[in-house]
This record gives sequence, C-alpha cells and structure tokens, in this order.
Amino acid sequence: MRINPLNLVLDGKTEFDKNFYFITGNEITFIEKIKDRILEIYKKDKGNKIERLKDLTQITDDVGLFEKRNIYLTSSVNGIDNDLLDKSHVRGDILLIYVENSPKSKLLKNIFIKRKDSYSIECYELSREDKVRVLSTKLNINNIKLDDNLFWFLIETLDNRFVFFEKEIDKIMSLNVKDIDIVNKLISLNAPNVDGMFFEILNKNEKLINLYNTKIQNDIDLNSFYFSFKQYCLLIINNDKEDDYINNIPRYLFREKNYLIKIYRMFDNKKKNLLLNLIFDTEKLIRKNKDLSVLIGLRFLLSFKKLVIS
Repeated sequence: MRINPLNLVLDGKTEFDKNFYFITGNEITFIEKIKDRILEIYKKDKGNKIERLKDLTQITDDVGLFEKRNIYLTSSVNGIDNDLLDKSHVRGDILLIYVENSPKSKLLKNIFIKRKDSYSIECYELSREDKVRVLSTKLNINNIKLDDNLFWFLIETLDNRFVFFEKEIDKIMSLNVKDIDIVNKLISLNAPNVDGMFFEILNKNEKLINLYNTKIQNDIDLNSFYFSFKQYCLLIINNDKEDDYINNIPRYLFREKNYLIKIYRMFDNKKKNLLLNLIFDTEKLIRKNKDLSVLIGLRFLLSFKKLVIS
C-alpha cells in the first residue's frame, strides 16, 4: 500500500507493522530520513537487528525458531519479485529497500503498492502544502506561535528538501527568533552550499580539500554534504542508459546539465559497481566511527575524484 512519508515522521500514529518497506523517489535526503526513521523504530522499539545486504538474494534461512528475524536493508532492486516477497513473508522477514527512481524501481513500486504487507513510500521535494504541514506540526508540538508574515516567509524561503527545511526550522525555533530580517540573515549565514562540491570534482585535490575544510565543520555539515553528494552518485548508478540519466536529472539543475552528462560518461558498469561499493563502505565507516565522520567524508570525496578520473 502507498503511504505519505510525512506520516512516518510527523503524526506518530502510523503503525510500523509491515514486512516490506519500499522507499523510492528522487529526494535522497528525504529517502535517508525515512530509512533512518524505520530502522530506529525496529532497532530501538522492537529489538530487531539490522543486516545490510548488497541485494536480497543474500538472505538466508539461518534463524532460530524463537529468534526475531533481522531487518534486511539494501539499496539494490536485483532479484526482487512477488515470488521472493512471498517466500520472505512466510519466513517473517522484514525488508527495507531504498532506491532512487529508475525504470526498474518504477516497475517494482506497483508490486509494493498492491501488497497489504508492504508500504510503498515515495520521497520527493516538499510541496507548498507539505511545508505548511511540517511547519504547523512543529509549531504546535513546541507550542510556538508565529505571525502570518513570518510563517509564510519561511514557507516561501526555506529549502524544499525535507532535511534542510526541518533543520532550519529547528534552528530558528531553538533561538526563538521571530523577526523576519534576523531570520533571513540566519538562513543566509548558515547555508553551507554543499551541493556545489560535486561540481568542483575535476579541480585539483588541493582546491577540493580546501573547499571541503571550509564548508564541512561538523556532523551536521557532513550529513548535508554526504546526502547531497550521494544523490548525484545514485543518479549515475541507477541509470543504465544515458537517455534515462538525462531524463532523470532534476529540472532545477538545468545549468549544470552538461557537466553532469560529462561526469556520467566517465562511468562504465565496472566503475558504477566500484562507486556503489565506495558508498557502502563509507556509510559503514561513518556508522562505526562517528567521531571521525568529517575525515571519512573527505576520504570519500577524494576517493570519488580518483574513481572519476581513473
């Protein structure tokens, strides 16, 4: 069945009782937010262990009669069909698949929509109505009232991507700022502009390192950078044909379109697999070494540069 992703992060009433969670869309920061929310519920509240797989064909039947099944996590759609899902349902598996839009994921989405044991969760940039819902919910929870001018200023000005929108709202509420001019300055001063780093990748390492060290100062900056950068990486990985890749480039990147196509042409299937492994390994390192996450992010950036030009 289809479910609005905002229900999973805002209302607190949605039941996390499905076998399968299929998260797709083109807004990678929102996809990551929903993925982390589901994992948090199963790990903290339900006590399930998390097992990350390259694809779901690696699932085994090795589990005790009274043991809880793991929640299996993958960013690959390889091998997924109704037969695999039916067998997983009988075993009691919990599967979480998160992928950006691609021709394959669009076909699979219909399978999960039709199944009662599944949530199909589509993550895109927030609409104006979505932003109103998010902001109103947060204001109500924190018992904060804003005048109409500031409320609509935030709706019109803040980023349409959920994680960035939420982060700016939380920051403004924590400072109890209610003056439009001050809010506007805060937004301008705190915007790290990490999106642009992908488009500097062909520069010399020295410039890349200086740029990274200037923009990435803490875990929040690192998360913003990584989620943004990963969006471009998955766009490369998930599109086998150049025409599909071009069609899936977000419209707001029209100025960068030629650059993105240039980078895409530097990747064959072998390099795409290496890039997928780089993402997989980087996320594992960040999870295990949170104190070193900023350094791991720099290593990821330079490794990606090396892969591009190899």
